[in-house]
Amino acid sequence: MSKAVGVLIDGVATWHAPGVSGPDYDTLCGIDANDPAVGHEGLIPTKRGQKITCGECRRVWERVVALNLRKASFEGISGDSY
Repeated sequence: MSKAVGVLIDGVATWHAPGVSGPDYDTLCGIDANDPAVGHEGLIPTKRGQKITCGECRRVWERVVALNLRKASFEGISGDSY
């Protein structure tokens, strides 16, 4: 998996962290890349080393990292794969 996901928004290339919330969202900040009604024109190829430029993806990442969570922070949940 690449560390960045490219999304064409209103004709402009934008770079995001990959989504983790299931198949409906392509980015960490919750973008569905294939939603032309709001100007999201699809995924675009990402070159090796591409940096993430999305401020919202960065804020989500910073807030999760700041929680200092570990596996032990979670109670066992049915369906866990670990």
